Amino acid sequence: MSKPFKPKTVVDVKRMTRSDITALYKHCMRIVGQDDHIIKAQSKDNKWLFGDDTNFLNVVDEYIREQGATLDKRNVKPATALVLQASPEYFRRDYHRDDPEGFGKYDTKKLNDWVLANVKWLKNTFGSDCIAAHLHVDERTPHIHAVIVPMFEKAPTMPKNKRKGETQAHFDLRVERAKKKKGRKVVSHHKHYLFGAGRKSYEIVVDSYAAAVEHLGIDRSERGSEATPTTKQEWARLLYKKSKEIEQNLIGKQKRQRLEDESFEFGAAALMDEKIRYAEAKDGRDEGLLPSTNWPQDKHEQNEIRSGVKPAKTRIVAFAKKIRDFTNTSLEKAKMRVFEMLKAVEKREAAVKAKEIELAEREKALGLMEGIEDTWFEDGEMSAANERTLRENGIIQDKIEHQPVLEVREELVRVQVR
Repeated sequence: MSKPFKPKTVVDVKRMTRSDITALYKHCMRIVGQDDHIIKAQSKDNKWLFGDDTNFLNVVDEYIREQGATLDKRNVKPATALVLQASPEYFRRDYHRDDPEGFGKYDTKKLNDWVLANVKWLKNTFGSDCIAAHLHVDERTPHIHAVIVPMFEKAPTMPKNKRKGETQAHFDLRVERAKKKKGRKVVSHHKHYLFGAGRKSYEIVVDSYAAAVEHLGIDRSERGSEATPTTKQEWARLLYKKSKEIEQNLIGKQKRQRLEDESFEFGAAALMDEKIRYAEAKDGRDEGLLPSTNWPQDKHEQNEIRSGVKPAKTRIVAFAKKIRDFTNTSLEKAKMRVFEMLKAVEKREAAVKAKEIELAEREKALGLMEGIEDTWFEDGEMSAANERTLRENGIIQDKIEHQPVLEVREELVRVQVR
């Protein structure tokens, strides 16, 4: 008996440019974008968990100024967006996740518990860096859009080496001054303590979030490639990854095929030069290749042949076997094959010739039909003009004593004698 399905976490992380920040604000305010999936009667229940309806871009810029922070020179995206959600089954157990009747419905107590857990996690994890969080309950499943300005404190640069001509006392003084300096805040996604773990950063974020909602009976989503994408960004990442894999596999196959083709050409030349030959399977050893009459004595050339045939060895062995079998065939069998081939050619030529003759006869008959007069007989006898035409074409001869009667058809002309 299968275990009952347990709700899982759904987390999406996306770095945002300034235009992305504005677009997300408009989405939250329902200003632009498709609204066919929006349950407009419930839009009034959407609410701010952090921040207010001030444009996100203005809030981001103001927060950076307040903190005295600077943008990392490699960071052109000043904010990170989070989409936090749980499986639909958590909010509406009485409906299938794809049942339109259940869209927009939720258990109020479960929703409140889940929202409280999300607020605590955002506050404890990001603090004031979370400049806005908006709850949406007017779509299929309740979810939260959060905007994070990822900051880290960059420590002051410490002197490492003495300058040229600098005394030790002066160097120690510079070190002490550097220690007293305060670090400066920098906006940087890839250096943030949670987002900056490279490829593992997403898994770290999900682990942290899953721990915050675990007490609600919500399990962590599947890891890695086993997880089912739930957002456009996840689908885009998956499709991009798959397309790259396919492209790399194709490039790899093309390279291997070129290498194998070059190896086969090399091996075929070695066979023709009798440097190698086919070796049958024997004493538990698979069929393969062995040195032949013109096997080189130079070690370098021997190694070159061995390495040259390796990529296409299977093809070369099969080709060498065909050459061996053809060479060992008796002369009588070779003659028989040639005889059968010539006989088949002769049959084809005879058939072609017969067809040509038939076509010529048909053309002749049709031409004859066009050349004779419509009236064949005058008072029961053949007209002189038509008799002359038949005699010129060899249909009537002098030695025929009886009057011929003609039967004309489209495909052929026959003469019957009564």
